[in-house]
Amino acid sequence: MFEFPLYSFPIKRFILAISLFFGLASSSLAQENFLIESKLRSMQADTLLPSNLLMERTVVMVYAPYYEGQSANEWNEVAKKVHGYLKKAGIDAVAYYNMYEIFAGGDVSRAFARDLSKRNIQNMIIVEWKPYLAGNERFRLMVTSFSGDENFISLGQKGWIRQGAEPESVSQQLYLASRSSGLSFSNYLIIDQPEFFRGTQVFSGKRYELFWSDLRIDKLAIPRFPLADSTQNSPLVAEVNQAVRQENLLLDSLISATYPFQGILTTSSDIEVLKKEGFQYILLYVSGPGRSVRELLEYKKVPGETHYISQILDGPNKGLKRLPAEAPVYKFYIKQLYSGNVYLGSVWDADTDWEQALSHFIQNMRVELKVDQ
Repeated sequence: MFEFPLYSFPIKRFILAISLFFGLASSSLAQENFLIESKLRSMQADTLLPSNLLMERTVVMVYAPYYEGQSANEWNEVAKKVHGYLKKAGIDAVAYYNMYEIFAGGDVSRAFARDLSKRNIQNMIIVEWKPYLAGNERFRLMVTSFSGDENFISLGQKGWIRQGAEPESVSQQLYLASRSSGLSFSNYLIIDQPEFFRGTQVFSGKRYELFWSDLRIDKLAIPRFPLADSTQNSPLVAEVNQAVRQENLLLDSLISATYPFQGILTTSSDIEVLKKEGFQYILLYVSGPGRSVRELLEYKKVPGETHYISQILDGPNKGLKRLPAEAPVYKFYIKQLYSGNVYLGSVWDADTDWEQALSHFIQNMRVELKVDQ
């Protein structure tokens, strides 16, 4: 079994490969997350619940892919329908998270994993809600253990899995399974209503909405898409790695054509390794619903916003682009390796496609640092 790195850029051909392998029917009605989909679809069904489920703390992650007409709080409403059954079952669900936020990027995943480890979380319940599908494909519950690190779940991990048309009927199955499990019980103080957590402290340094002038002279690490690793000869690995190589060609071409300074493509995204190689900065991104991405990157909130405006300051795509607040987007930023300071640029330039988002980011950098003047 191989693991897909969390810290690579989103890869369109990779999504196709993993979808075909796991039999994922990518719906034209929704924008699904390939990393989450691959983890969930590879989970191996187990007849047993985790042995400490009724004794230790559990976190609930809600995966509700964006579709046109989706409300901002839809995942909260689904969670509320589930929580009563968890409480009745004796499951201490201490926190509810939007799964898109958990897997929004390397820095973000590490920060959330630290949060959960500090709270001594042992198990996870994954709630998957896809109302745009028919019948028993609409709702799934998965109960499994928390890995304790930023992977959260490994590909092929075992879990108790049930699915059906509505949250209530499937949650009732979990209640019945827990009551007949014979598991030891000590969860006596369970909250009455779900407690929702949004965001985490992603950055260790200061945050700037600008581009630092030292980028003119210092080396920027731009991690390539990492190849999937396996100890076995697998047709999927070969197909995925072919897709990764093709996508790396696109990344190489975009950087060589547009990045004006010392932007060097690397095979590593490890901070300590990059320091030893003389890098000062690294290019990173956060992905997910626009509203969540802005919150994770600590942008100012404006109550009632339904759309965000991306700005491209110059170049062939110069102008404004209006995107729904819940639509999945990518937003790039640069981090200083030693201080942890992050540089977002002076304008919001996220987009639904990683290539476009990166192109906007670099173009706006060129304008702000007066490269072409």
